[in-house]
This record gives sequence, C-alpha cells and structure tokens, in this order.
Amino acid sequence: MTTPPPYWLPLRLSATAQTLQLSWLFTQQHRFTEPFFDDSIAVCKRLFAENKATDKPLTGIEVLLQPPPMPVAKTSIIVHHVSRCGSTLIAQLMALNEQMIVLSEVPVLDDVLQLLPEQEKPVYFNASLQWLSQCRIGTERQVLVKADAWQLFQHEHIKKSCPATAYVLLYRHPYEVWQSHQKSRGMHMVPGMLPSNALPAPAHDLPPGDLDGYCAHVLEHYFRSMYQL
Repeated sequence: MTTPPPYWLPLRLSATAQTLQLSWLFTQQHRFTEPFFDDSIAVCKRLFAENKATDKPLTGIEVLLQPPPMPVAKTSIIVHHVSRCGSTLIAQLMALNEQMIVLSEVPVLDDVLQLLPEQEKPVYFNASLQWLSQCRIGTERQVLVKADAWQLFQHEHIKKSCPATAYVLLYRHPYEVWQSHQKSRGMHMVPGMLPSNALPAPAHDLPPGDLDGYCAHVLEHYFRSMYQL
C-alpha cells in the first residue's frame, strides 16, 4: 500500500537494519478522549477489525510527506510539562470540545524525535502531526498536543516544526511531583527505561537502586530545561 486511505493514522516507527518502517492504525471516527494516546490505540484495536487483519498497512516513513487524504485541523497548542502536574486533566477537559483534537503523548511523535537524524526531526514531526490532525468527524477545528515530559529536551525541534503554535508550560512544586512518583513511578523516573537520547540528563553518581534520588535528578533537569525555554 503506497498511501493509506482515509481513517488510517500513523502508529509506530520502527528501525530495521536498513530502513525505517511505519505501521498504521485504523481509527474510523473514534474521538481521542482517553487519558493517553496509548489508551486510544487499545480502544481502536479492540473496536475495528481492520487492526486485526494480517495485511495492515506498513510503509516507509516518506509516506508522511504526502498530503493526508482528509482536511487537517490547525495545531493551536502544544503542552510541555514536568509530569504529575495536571496536564492529563487539562487534555481531557479540552477533549470534551468536539471542535478539538487532543493528541496526548502520541508514540509516533516520540519515535520521530528519538529515531531520526537531527535535521529531519522537525520535518517529520510536522508531517506526522498533519496526518494525526485529520478531520475524521467534520467538527474539528483545532489541535492540542500534550507532549511527553521528556520532550522538553526536544523543544528546539518541535518549535521548528510548529513555529506559529502557542506553547503552554505546566509545572507543580517539585516535591509534590517527586512524592507522586514515589507512589507510582513513571517510566522516565526509572534508570534505563528510556534511551539516553530521549532523556539526556547529565551523568550522576547516585548509587544503584536510588530511585528517589534519580527522580529528583530528572526533575531538576526538567525544571532547568523549562526555565530556559
């Protein structure tokens, strides 16, 4: 399949020995009202038989540079955050508006920022966003993107891809964020769960197993990065 037909959106980007392959998700007119895009993916896989077929679309990444088959809503807001600070609540409130497409921590956007060369990241981030922002229902006018917390370190590339977009920076007292991760740790607060290019916090001399210390270390650099934006 050269170009996926309407209602297919980019799902994940995977690296093989010689190329990058892009998988696709059939979404029909399902609105993304779940807390995270991973939850929306699970719903679409459960609801639509197209996602269970053996001949699901698998393309090269260059397909993203082609115009999407449906009109595209405008990306109005990109939300950066330090995690556990109310960003998910805001995204879900915005999703109540049927004129708004909410893209909450979309895996393929993170794949683009992690897997592609520096000069290609803004181009393909914007192209992926165009495909994800298609007006599948007809009421959509604007798009809100809630980035992953560690994408604070990729803001330069995101800004180049969406120069006219408004950016919202959400934070909370770092001690309260730290306490939240003590109860249930996000993957970015566990050493080694993210590749170093995704979470480029400076080296530390924390003893192995000091998860609380590592969480404080990551939070420090989230806040430093946010302060510099």
